[in-house]
Amino acid sequence: MPDFTRLTLEHLDTAVILLDEASRVSYLNPAAENMFDVSGKSLLGHALLTIFAEAAQLDEAMQRALHNNDSYIEHDLTLTTHTHNKLHLRCTVTPLRLERSGLLLEFHTVDRSLKLAREEQMLDQTQANRLLLAIWRMKSRTRWAVYAVRRSCWNRNWKSRNCTNTPRSSSRKQTGCAP
Repeated sequence: MPDFTRLTLEHLDTAVILLDEASRVSYLNPAAENMFDVSGKSLLGHALLTIFAEAAQLDEAMQRALHNNDSYIEHDLTLTTHTHNKLHLRCTVTPLRLERSGLLLEFHTVDRSLKLAREEQMLDQTQANRLLLAIWRMKSRTRWAVYAVRRSCWNRNWKSRNCTNTPRSSSRKQTGCAP
């Protein structure tokens, strides 16, 4: 690999693994070493699928990329590392056709994306709750205002007409007021 390409891959925050035509690890950048908690030198030459437990999803993504000869993105990939840590990742598999064929794998953690999405959803829910509460307050103030106006009108009419019935016992047809 040319020095410029290696230097570029070394400084990426994205975890990158290069595989040869036999799906053996030919390069692992420091971000991948940190993500998977392994040493790049110890993995060189090993088949990628033997490194992870339960790597069926990763194998399927690699097969799809090779079959279609195009990049394939697996949005919800779960890999278990050799230390039995479960990682939830988004993986992009890109077939390489340079001097040799192989695959370029890019891994991004989904936990951060999910956390941001959850926080955004909670913020939207909070705003919706505030709006509903404001509407409810406005409606209840309006109801109480209507009730108070009706009550004051009734009180004025009742006092001015010398009504004998109380507000609860009176009906619309029979006012109980002296003519």
